[in-house]
Amino acid sequence: MSDADDYRCFVGSLSWNTTDVDLKDAFGKFGRVTETKVYFVLFIWAWNA
Repeated sequence: MSDADDYRCFVGSLSWNTTDVDLKDAFGKFGRVTETKVYFVLFIWAWNA
């Protein structure tokens, strides 16, 4: 694999407690992980009755 190769991976349904370090530790077993980011999107839905 050349240095120019760039791979990204989306992982969904994570626990609210998951951190960047948790992901790096989990995926680091399979190869070098250069960066991790955990984003949480909060959806607020209101019912107007």
